[in-house]
Amino acid sequence: MEPIIEFKNYSFKYNSQVEPTLRDIDLSVYPGEKILIIGPSGSGKSTLANCINGLVPFSYAGESTGELYIGGKEPKDLGIFGLSKMVGTVLQDTDGQFIGLIGHTGSGKSTLIKLLLKELEPTEGTITINGRNLHKIRRKQIPRYRRNVGVVFQDFRLLKDRNVYENVAFAQRVIGASNRKIKSSVPTMLSMVGLAAKYKSLPKQLSGGEQQRVAIARALVNEPKILLADEPTGNLDNNNAWEIMRLLEEINKRGTTVLVVTHNLEFVKKMNKRVIKIDKGVLVYDKLPGEGNYEN
Repeated sequence: MEPIIEFKNYSFKYNSQVEPTLRDIDLSVYPGEKILIIGPSGSGKSTLANCINGLVPFSYAGESTGELYIGGKEPKDLGIFGLSKMVGTVLQDTDGQFIGLIGHTGSGKSTLIKLLLKELEPTEGTITINGRNLHKIRRKQIPRYRRNVGVVFQDFRLLKDRNVYENVAFAQRVIGASNRKIKSSVPTMLSMVGLAAKYKSLPKQLSGGEQQRVAIARALVNEPKILLADEPTGNLDNNNAWEIMRLLEEINKRGTTVLVVTHNLEFVKKMNKRVIKIDKGVLVYDKLPGEGNYEN
């Protein structure tokens, strides 16, 4: 039987480093084997995995020596898209992360959001949110599942004939929250987003930035563990956009996992957060703060 993954005297050094991260690796993995790679932080575990899934060298530039074969072929011959059909990747997902998801129009960002909301079903593989396999959630259970996933859209999607208070309260009325709960939660959310004084205002009386703040309060009022923000600054000027990004960062500091979908690389660079890039539906890179330059 031929190995499905094979390293032969393989070494790799990032361009930004003096010493190689991987040294003289000899490793063969055969079909059906289960392998556990252990080691302290910085030992090269992630680099080894990135060599297998193609992030090294296609996203993380560096110098390599020796030989590496995936399915009997060299990664350079398969390309990142060819490798993605052979090697699946599960991302590290610590609670309370702030993640920027970037990619060009049509790269699959919005499709990913729809999958996370269970508006679409994956054609293969599984998606697990808060320990639950989304495929096993029945249609009638979807509304309850979505209580743990708040969503903010580019176009705000506020109820135009209802004031700020009622727009936020609406999210609680949908789940059957008591009037007592609503009277407690809504003012708290409006204070957090800086709109306590405008609770009687209609959406048309608010600026774009203020409308997005209302949308964020509505998304958070049911205390979801995850907040998905799909191009939340797309309709805002630069100053309002930065205010929204800082607000999302503050929300993250309070313990909510925040996933921001954006095409604005400037925000991503300055926020200094974990960044995932996809292109044509394929993971191109997954970088933690300080792991090199981002490419658009």
